[in-house]
Amino acid sequence: MSLDNEYLQQLEMALLDKHTDLEKNVLPGLRENLHSLNSAFNSIHKLLLDKGLLKTDPYKYEQKTDLTPPSAEPYTDAESGRELSFRMAAYSGTLDYLNNFFHVSADTLDLPAIKKILTLIEYIKWTDFSSNSSQIMTRSISVMLDKIKDLKDEMCNLVITSALGQLRDRAREIKVALKKVSIYQRERYKFQVRSLVTSQMNGLSELSLKEGLNDTVLSVKVEFPSRLPASPFYRDLIIELLEEDYGDQGEARRNLILQNLEVTKTVKKTSKMDNKKEIRRDLMKIVGIIAKCSTQLYACSNKLENNHRVTHDKKKSFGEALSFWLKNIFASTDKGENYELNVVDPMTSLKKREIVNYEKFTTILASKIQLFRNLETRSSPIHQKVFNSSDVQLLNFIENSIHDLRSYHKRLEGFNDYFKAIKDMEIKAKIKNFKIDCDTLKYQIGTITRNMNEISSTMEEEKQLKALGLNEVT
Repeated sequence: MSLDNEYLQQLEMALLDKHTDLEKNVLPGLRENLHSLNSAFNSIHKLLLDKGLLKTDPYKYEQKTDLTPPSAEPYTDAESGRELSFRMAAYSGTLDYLNNFFHVSADTLDLPAIKKILTLIEYIKWTDFSSNSSQIMTRSISVMLDKIKDLKDEMCNLVITSALGQLRDRAREIKVALKKVSIYQRERYKFQVRSLVTSQMNGLSELSLKEGLNDTVLSVKVEFPSRLPASPFYRDLIIELLEEDYGDQGEARRNLILQNLEVTKTVKKTSKMDNKKEIRRDLMKIVGIIAKCSTQLYACSNKLENNHRVTHDKKKSFGEALSFWLKNIFASTDKGENYELNVVDPMTSLKKREIVNYEKFTTILASKIQLFRNLETRSSPIHQKVFNSSDVQLLNFIENSIHDLRSYHKRLEGFNDYFKAIKDMEIKAKIKNFKIDCDTLKYQIGTITRNMNEISSTMEEEKQLKALGLNEVT
């Protein structure tokens, strides 16, 4: 059966519906998973750098990044240190480009882009991570992490276990989402070829297909440069198209495509109680994300303590000692050393100077880390208290936690910038940079805030419906 205009119209409508469905229900989750994968990888990369198993790539920020992953070619033992350091830095840069510069949408995720992202996700096989892997990058990174595990450092092992779990789960979900987008893009490609190429060609028929498939495919390829000059020629998809439009089972194939593209439109009937339970579940999920912030806060706290000790223990010149004494005696009545930091207000993005007492700040931070750690344990009293609290109390807890996390984050960034600016080379060599930890914390705060905004919007909608007497759905 030959192609008809009715099928083209049905296909066009199905693709429009699928495009809307992807943008609304698939791509938001894909973006979130890509961000989470990037964050988890940064934790692993930073740990390997801190332990001296990788070296910082001095050319990282000069590289032009796109979606192409680094080389996966074998290397010799003599090259392993340099190659691994370079490839991991390049991989980090590519993930950063994907998350912060490449706009993930149903339009930009064409077939070449999907292939590149899948190759990027599979560059290290997070879903089959093993030191026995046949894939060189997977095997090499796994061996390095095993060395760290052998040190029996509880915090490092916690970071590794958490990050690898995230990388495994996120990689799986990313591939599932890309598969859905790929189905849409394949049919979109064939629709464009039908509309602009094959429907304009004379001589295409059931008979021409039976007489010679290869010759028919070649005749279509000849038309591409003039009719679809910017589009690649995918032989397998052209064969599918010809079989669907001119093959013996064409009608059945086309019906199957329309079924695969069909978007299930359901009207969810929920009661007021169902909505309340769903909101409660979402709020507890946010509490879980807040609890996990303890990992980044602890990492920052450890490095902050190291940097404070390194600079505090150095013998000061008379001028430095006098400046330190004057600053601390007049700045505050708090005991301990004060730091003058440049902090950025997260709400206004304005930078200002702030005097922060080190002992007071780190004491409060340590207390909050312990609270968040206890919150992760479901059997702990604090988790039970939060779980059994009223909705109002739960909302207050989350809002206060967001406020505290923003406050800690801006000051931790200020401390990191302060220590990075030190010019004494002897001290600078001992300073530990915790920018990646701060960036990861910032992303977590952003995730918490976005989720809270969505819940607040839902609650406001419920409130408006209640005011109109429409909140009960039967």
